Amino acid sequence: MRKYFIAFVLSLSGVGIVQGKSTDTLAYWRFEDGKPLTNLNNEPNAQPATGQTVSDVTGNNNRLRTFNTDVRRYPPDTSPTFSQRVGAIKLQKNISNNQSMHFTGMQDLYTFGGPLEKTKLKAFTLEVAVRIQSIGVTNDEFQVIVGKDGQPVKKMGNAPLQLTIAGRTEEDTVKHAPAIQIFDREGNFHNAASQTPLPKDAWVWLAAVCDGETLKLFVDRGKGYRMEANVDGIKGGLIESKGGWTIGRGMFRLAPGQWVQQGWIDEVRITSRALNVREFVGYKRSKQERDLDESQAERMSSDIEIRELVKDIADPCMIKAGDTFYISGTGAPNGFDAYSSKDLKNWKKHTGIFKKTKDSWGTHWFWAPSIIPNGEKFDLFYTSKGPIPHSGGRESMRICRAVGDSPLGPFKEVSSAIKDPLINIGLATIDIEGFVDDDGRRYIYYVLDYLDVGKSRILVAELGDDGRVIGESSFCMEPDLPWEGGNWVEAPSVIKHDGWYIMFYSGNPFFSNKYAVGYAVSRSPRGPWVKPPGNRILGEEIGMPGPGHAGLLKHSDGLYYFPFHALIGENARRATFMVGLELKPTGNQYGYRPVFTDIPTP
Repeated sequence: MRKYFIAFVLSLSGVGIVQGKSTDTLAYWRFEDGKPLTNLNNEPNAQPATGQTVSDVTGNNNRLRTFNTDVRRYPPDTSPTFSQRVGAIKLQKNISNNQSMHFTGMQDLYTFGGPLEKTKLKAFTLEVAVRIQSIGVTNDEFQVIVGKDGQPVKKMGNAPLQLTIAGRTEEDTVKHAPAIQIFDREGNFHNAASQTPLPKDAWVWLAAVCDGETLKLFVDRGKGYRMEANVDGIKGGLIESKGGWTIGRGMFRLAPGQWVQQGWIDEVRITSRALNVREFVGYKRSKQERDLDESQAERMSSDIEIRELVKDIADPCMIKAGDTFYISGTGAPNGFDAYSSKDLKNWKKHTGIFKKTKDSWGTHWFWAPSIIPNGEKFDLFYTSKGPIPHSGGRESMRICRAVGDSPLGPFKEVSSAIKDPLINIGLATIDIEGFVDDDGRRYIYYVLDYLDVGKSRILVAELGDDGRVIGESSFCMEPDLPWEGGNWVEAPSVIKHDGWYIMFYSGNPFFSNKYAVGYAVSRSPRGPWVKPPGNRILGEEIGMPGPGHAGLLKHSDGLYYFPFHALIGENARRATFMVGLELKPTGNQYGYRPVFTDIPTP
């Protein structure tokens, strides 16, 4: 099996401050190219395509140049100036920021022939910092800070996208307030406008975010980003169009004397993804966030061995019996396969440790097995899909149970489970995981699937010796943190250490690159569960997208094996990997926190 030695690096900004090529960041102009206090002019007598430009630091070659391509036609003062008056702008990770671009009249910058002009944007984020001196002095028009407006959309007579400042008051528009205006794929116009004017002579961060269905405007006036406009009904993102992007441009068809926006523009970034607030260039962390980020960085700062275990299993469940390790997971079409190893390096495959029969309740989609000891036997809990009685043929996901003599089975559904799922509460249930407490009491943690309830929930129930549920299930948690993706928490796995119960779980949909692992703590196996600040501990920053559905196995006191799956290859196939995990005391009300380490020796 291959090994990966990956330096865990905490991504404080997601896409972050991009200096090289990025699949998410399409263009990023920082205005650090020229000499301070000089105009951005093309060289005297130069051809339009060979003049001085502003580079795109992503490496995608979306260069900017001035409108006055021939200095014999336009005097030097009609071009913006490289300025060191940056003021209070601060960027994430303390990256240098020495200059901005100063606009004092009829001036703009525009792209010419770069790949950005041809990119079809469904989702996007547009970020910019502005510092306004004056606007709308002559005719109170809208002034464009950044736009894809080099060529209007045919039959519409207006630009596909403009991030503007209103020079006049109109319906749903406040004078001197920012707005993002777009035409969507079906040609519908959308305007997300703030109701608060921008201050003069102070830096303000603006961010327009579109996920293909909604359009949002975020503004940071120095006290943190706030969403100031939100419109839905976007049909497929930004309309496809030709033409360049501009920075600092007034509206179309204005006379030169009416182009009156004056001020500074800096840090213009365009990405092909709807970023969250913490990923914005201008996001400033609070002291609490910095402390938490440093704590996470400690967990992920050294070169940790991540070992690839098996390629054809996801949702891994690991168990040890005697001197042998066993892994099973999602992968076989009509049941489950497993692997065994004595050294966690060399694995032997065992096919069909459980296979559906003609009497099985589940007919397909056999997912996420959990194997736990039960006396001299082993229980196999799993998710499958089958027919719901008296529903007119509707099928849904349910949790079932089978029993075997070893972790390799063969597992057979007990008589009470045939045609009757273990958990059948009228809603789709998935991702069951067993836990045995110090007193021998057994619990199962499982998930109400979001398809039936709109927002998934993790529940817990106690098991009797007969493998059936005792009493009612209790609520554990639901998604309420930004990184969890809004609707998803799943794949619970619980361990106990020094009187603390620690639940590991996954957020975001399992097929997403953003699938990730977090944790919560409790003093009881039934909760209440508390999610500590900074509780997301494993995500795509490890260099593999979509790591999640972790299943833990104890090695020694406070030290665990931590198997999980991640997406690999062009077809985003899931494979199982493993890293070590250690629990360290926090010294506060959260008890213990997980820290990744090398894989313990068996």
